[in-house]
Amino acid sequence: ADPDAAAAALAEELEIEGPTTDLRNGAKLDFLVNTALFARDAGFSMSQTEHLHALASKLLRLCADPKADLAVAEAYFQSALVNRVTATPTEGCFTIDDVHVVSAHFAAGFFSHFKLYAWMFRNEQVVEQHRTTLRVETPFPFKPLVEAYTKESWEAKLVRDEEAAAE
Repeated sequence: ADPDAAAAALAEELEIEGPTTDLRNGAKLDFLVNTALFARDAGFSMSQTEHLHALASKLLRLCADPKADLAVAEAYFQSALVNRVTATPTEGCFTIDDVHVVSAHFAAGFFSHFKLYAWMFRNEQVVEQHRTTLRVETPFPFKPLVEAYTKESWEAKLVRDEEAAAE
């Protein structure tokens, strides 16, 4: 499986434009892919994964909101998880152990980088692109060997070229 093709397909499905050239969209796609991989590796169901995707998307939107700070994002995260906690495994809900795993994942990834995400999503960044064009001159193709000089004719040519240069 080609990871670039998979990322491009996911970006298209999530309507994320230009993730390879737009830093914000690239970070958004990376974060959402990371969340999906985490959910898969943790063994979460499809409905739990959908909830984590929605949670991750909302957290990224909070980063773009100048009124939202880390405390607001943490409060939303806690509320979104607490509303889905059950004592026994239930479809679409999380157990206390699940909440510990999810919290550790988001704490290590998203919340430890919240200020970076916030700065990136809130500040317009100038993009400076440079392009270098390298032109390579290739030699003309050699004549077929049947048209090549014999040793005697080559030496005669060198003598003629020297005489012409001396004039």
